[in-house]
Amino acid sequence: YVLHVTGLAGVVPAIANVQPGDDAVEVTLDTPISIAFDRSVVPGNGSIEIYRFDNDQLVQSFDVSSPLVAFSQNNVTFTPTIPLSPFTQ
Repeated sequence: YVLHVTGLAGVVPAIANVQPGDDAVEVTLDTPISIAFDRSVVPGNGSIEIYRFDNDQLVQSFDVSSPLVAFSQNNVTFTPTIPLSPFTQ
């Protein structure tokens, strides 16, 4: 996945891991996406955006204050509300 995260100020945390990972197979449509960062993260202002890899079209955007986004120490978890097709990043 390539995720666009907006609204960050100061030192931007680096993504340490994403689950499900690239090239994961047999992932159900309702599987949560979990992003582990190299430091603790907290919700503020901004969004998490998911784009198609092949044409850079926005698929879905999540406001970080949405109940669809959960923060826990250095992890952010969200579940897309629409099925992700191949080539989604």
